[in-house]
Amino acid sequence: MTIGRLRLATVLITLGWVGAVATIVGVVLGWRLTDSLIMSVEETAALVDTSLETVDESTKLLSDALADVGPGLESAETVLAGAAETVTGMQAIASDTADVMTTTLPDSVTAVLDALPGLISTAAVLDRTLSALSVVGVDYDPEVPLDEALTELEASLAGLPEELNAEGEELNLLAEETAGLPEDVADLGTAVGDLAARVGSAQTLLDEVETSTSQARETLDDEIAELAQTRRFAKLALVALGVALFVAQLGTATVGHLMRQWGPPPG
Repeated sequence: MTIGRLRLATVLITLGWVGAVATIVGVVLGWRLTDSLIMSVEETAALVDTSLETVDESTKLLSDALADVGPGLESAETVLAGAAETVTGMQAIASDTADVMTTTLPDSVTAVLDALPGLISTAAVLDRTLSALSVVGVDYDPEVPLDEALTELEASLAGLPEELNAEGEELNLLAEETAGLPEDVADLGTAVGDLAARVGSAQTLLDEVETSTSQARETLDDEIAELAQTRRFAKLALVALGVALFVAQLGTATVGHLMRQWGPPPG
């Protein structure tokens, strides 16, 4: 065997075994990296799902609160409308209306105002979360973001309990001066009707958000389920590639060994 052929055989054997060892190391590192990446994605998805669950519960609480206020506003609007059409001399109607304005409605509106600040912060997080989830197919693009809608509702409700109470007190004072009472009550009924409409719009928006949240959670659950299958496929592909590379490196080393065993070329 010539010296050149011997050197070539040695190089092939060295490259083959070094490549085989490198392939094994690469497969092990790739296996661990795949596990790390998939686990990181799963943990992130789980955190998002937990956030969506919290938002969903908060949305339901606010929706329930608005559902309690809505009928009260509609009833107040009906009472006020009836009072406006009643004979100006019916002092009893004015007294009943004053009671509603100084007790029932201020308490209901105050309860909603107390709940809104925390829910506005939650709604802002929800809007950003649902917008970010558009990449996984969540359809969420409202004309008015939930936090802005709730902020507008809060602004429209601000000071209303005091105004309602003040109006009720004025009705008590004006009970004997019923000449202008129907017009005042009609205007107040219109304002209450507008407020009831705003509450209804907010509740409709909350229903849409609840639907989007449920869709987002379902999508996340599907993605999490697919991650396990993705992990299996990735590891299978990694092993298949590693086996192929390992066999190729062994082939290189085998060629080197065979070259060492060959005798000198016939001359």
